[in-house]
Amino acid sequence: MKYKLLLLFVFSLLLSGCAAKVTCPKNPAIGSLGGLFNSDNDEYSPFFYNNTLYFTSTSKEKNRAETIIKSEFENGRFSRPQIDSTLPLAGYANAGLPTFFDNPLTEHTELYFAAISKKGKINRNIFFAEKIGGRWTRPKELEVINSPAYESHPFISSDGTQLFFSSDREGSVGGIDLFTSIRQADGSWGSPQNLVNINTPENEITPYLAADASLYFASQGYSDKKDYNIMRASPDKTTGWANPKLLPFPINSDDDDTGPAIFKDRIFIASNRRGGCGGIDLYAFQACGPVQLECVVVSKVPDFPLSGTANLYNSMNEIINSKKVDEKGFFKFELVSSENYKIEYINDCQANFRETKDFFAPCSDSNVVVIKTMFEFVPKNDYDLTEVKVPFFVSGYYMPNTRENLEALRLKFAYNLIGLDEGTQYIEKPGDEYDSYVDEVEVALKDAAERLYSIVTGFQGNCLKKESGKIQISIAGFADPRPISPKAYYPDANISDPKLNFYLERGTAMDNLLLSKLRAYYTAKYFENFINSKEKTGELAAKLIWKIDGRGVDSTSTMPSEMLRRVNIKIKPMP
Repeated sequence: MKYKLLLLFVFSLLLSGCAAKVTCPKNPAIGSLGGLFNSDNDEYSPFFYNNTLYFTSTSKEKNRAETIIKSEFENGRFSRPQIDSTLPLAGYANAGLPTFFDNPLTEHTELYFAAISKKGKINRNIFFAEKIGGRWTRPKELEVINSPAYESHPFISSDGTQLFFSSDREGSVGGIDLFTSIRQADGSWGSPQNLVNINTPENEITPYLAADASLYFASQGYSDKKDYNIMRASPDKTTGWANPKLLPFPINSDDDDTGPAIFKDRIFIASNRRGGCGGIDLYAFQACGPVQLECVVVSKVPDFPLSGTANLYNSMNEIINSKKVDEKGFFKFELVSSENYKIEYINDCQANFRETKDFFAPCSDSNVVVIKTMFEFVPKNDYDLTEVKVPFFVSGYYMPNTRENLEALRLKFAYNLIGLDEGTQYIEKPGDEYDSYVDEVEVALKDAAERLYSIVTGFQGNCLKKESGKIQISIAGFADPRPISPKAYYPDANISDPKLNFYLERGTAMDNLLLSKLRAYYTAKYFENFINSKEKTGELAAKLIWKIDGRGVDSTSTMPSEMLRRVNIKIKPMP
C-alpha cells in the first residue's frame, strides 16, 4: 500500500501518464516517471539545476545519438519535457550528462558535459563552456581533467569547489573509478584524485554530492550479482567519505540502477529494471524521512516576554509558513528535507526588530529527523548614533546637526551673538562641509526616533505586566577632547524642563561635561517632540521617565574627534 501511494504521488507531480509514443506497461514499475519522461529509448543521468530536471536520452539507432531533455518544476508539477537546444553541444559526438554551476565570482554560468573529442578519440572526455552575457562560449576540453583514457559523468558540487567524474585511467583501483578535482584559488582545477576509500575493483560511475555532503554513486562492487547499485557514503573529516551503504529497495533492484540525484525529499535514478517503458528509464522514490524543527527562544534579559511570531522562509526568501511563539518561547515547523531555510523571529514587544537564523534540513532515511535548536533573542534597547558615520554635532555646539539648527547657528554668528569673545569661541562657525551631512543626520535621527517609539510602544500592555508601567529612556552625551577656555559659558536662553528634569541658566560656565550633557538634552527634546507628535493623547508621554546624562570626553575610544561628539540611548522598563 505504501508503494502504491508513492506511485500515485509521483504521477501527480507529472502532468499525466503515457502521453507520448511509448511502450509503457499498464502497470509500470514502482516509482516510474511514466511515458511523459520515459520512452523505448534510454533515459538516464538526471540532474537538477534551478528547479529544472535535465536528463540524457539516447536513441537505439546505430549512431546512438544523445539528446539533452529538460523539464521545469513549478507549482508542484513538472512541465512537459522538451529538448534543450540552447546548449552548445552541436558537432560534439555523444554529447550529454550536463552539470551546471552559477559562479558568483565571475557571474558566469558554467557548463560541464561529456562527449567524444573532435580529434578522433574513441573515449569520452569532459568539456567546459561558460554563458557570458546570455551566450555560451565554444566548449573546450578540460586538459587537467582528461587523460588518454575514458572520462565521463561530470558533476560539480553546489558550491563550485569540487568536480567529480568517472574514469578508467591509469592508477584506478579497478575498472572505472570515481575521481575528484578541487578548484584552485585562481579558478583552475587541480590534479584529479582517486576516491580510493570508495572505489572497488569493479566499476563506479555517476557521482552526486548531496547538500549534506553525502556522496551518492552507482557501483558494481558492493553486490555479489555485479549489477549497478545506488550507494551512499557518509562525509568523513579524514577521508572525505566513508562507510558506503547500499540503498534499500525499491531504490535498488535486481537490475542496473545508476545516476542518483536528490531533489527536495526524493531521489531520482535511472534503471533498466523490469516494468519500464523500454531500455533505461527514469524513476523517483522517497529518499528522506520528514524533518521536524523544534526551537526554543531564549533572551539575555531576565523575564523578558518571549511570545511572538516565527516565519519560515524558503531558499527563494518567500514566507512558506508562520507559527505563533508561546510565552515560553517554543515553536516548531515541519520541513522538507534537503532544503535551505531561514527562520525569522518577531518578538511581540519589539516587532520592528527581527532576528533571523539560516539552517539546512538534512536528508535521512529514518522515519523522522528532529532538529532541536535554540534561538537567541537580544532585546534591542541600546542605540549609538555613531552607527551612521557622520558628524552629528558641530564642534563645540550642543544641538544636533539638522538643517534648522545649522541655519539658526549661522544666524547667531551673523548677528555676532556668539563667536566674538573667549566665552563662546569654543563653538565652531559651521562651514559648507556640514551641509553635506545634513540629510544623513536627519534620516538617522528620524530612524532612531522611529525605533525608539517602536520600543516604548512595544513595552506597553502585556510587555509591562511584570513592571511598574513606567519606561526609562536614558540618553548620555559625549564630547571630543578639544580644549574649552576657562572663560567659556552657555550663551542661550535659560532651560527649565521638569519633564526631562533638566535646568540650566544662561551664563553657566561651560566645560566638556556640561557640553556633553547639553547634547544629550537637545537630542532628548528631538525624541520627545517626535513621540508627542505620534501620541496626541499624552498617555504614552506620561509613562516615560527621561534620564539625561553627560559623560564628558570618551577617552577609551579610538574614533576620530567628530565621531566622539555623539549620544547613546538606552530604553528599559522600570521595576
